[in-house]
Order: sequence, then C-alpha cells, then structure tokens
Amino acid sequence: MNPRRPSSTKWTLIPTELTAEITSVFQQAYPQIKDTKWYIEGYIYPEEFILRVGYGRNKSLKQSHFFLSWDRSDNQNLVDEIHLAVDLVDQIIGDYLKNEERPDLPTSWKALSDKSFEKPLYFIFSTENKDLEDQANSLLGQSQDTLTGGDWEIQNETESHENENDSTDELPELNKRH
Repeated sequence: MNPRRPSSTKWTLIPTELTAEITSVFQQAYPQIKDTKWYIEGYIYPEEFILRVGYGRNKSLKQSHFFLSWDRSDNQNLVDEIHLAVDLVDQIIGDYLKNEERPDLPTSWKALSDKSFEKPLYFIFSTENKDLEDQANSLLGQSQDTLTGGDWEIQNETESHENENDSTDELPELNKRH
C-alpha cells in the first residue's frame, strides 16, 4: 500500500487496543464470513491518516482490503474520525459482499464524499495478500512489526504537499446501509 500523499514517508501505528476494538466490530458485523482473518491497521502520518480494513479467508491467497485516507490537522479528534471511517468502511464492505457481481472498486486513490465526514476522504481497494507481503518484507529486512516506520530523516521544506495522484473521479454507486 502506498500512501496517498508523496510527502507521507514516516508513520506511527494506531494503538493495538484500538485495532482490536475495530477487529471485534467487523467480526461481529460479518459472522457469515467464516474462518476469516481480519487485517486492521491505522497509519498516522504527519499530514494524513490511512485506515486499512481487510479480510481473507484462512488458507486462501485471496484477500480484500479497503483503505480510507484523509488529511490530518493538529486540532482534530482522530479517534472520532477513525470511528466515522470504520462506519463508512463497514458500509462499503457490506455493499461489496451483497453485490455478487462485485463492483469495480478503484485501485488508485479516488475522492469519496460522505456527509458524516467534514473533510475530503479518499478510497482505494486492493487484493494484495498482506501475509505474503509481510513475509517478503521480513526477508528483505523491512519488517513493520514496530510502532513507527518510514523515513524519519528531516525532509526538504520545499517538497510539494500536493498529491498529483489525488483524483476526483466518482466511485461506483454504493448502496447505503442503515
């Protein structure tokens, strides 16, 4: 997974207690997905936050991962925003599972609007196998089993904060649950 912003090179993971809470939410919401491993990660970058919610059936190579990203500011309540994002990902996953033809979801960051969120959101879908990716990173000595990661060197002040990959293309129509 690549961050949406090119300037996002250093990150901190959200606390394990919060990932356990979010995992429990999805396990309870989708009991019909049996023998499933849930992948919940939150990356706190200086200028953006990325939430990954993914799942894969045990003993299967196929996995589905749903990512949301939004810009951060110092005066925000990140935990409240994470809870809103979890609700939105829950809706997206629910619609994805209900639709047997599986809608085409974006594989590059796309703008997404939601009335409950005060700022622009961005969404990306991936079928990468997180377990295989982690094994490859471990073999390369790039393990992410720490609370922080990325390039923590001082960055050039003139580095652009604009993301050339941000897109305002619309997502396929997803039915709202509630």
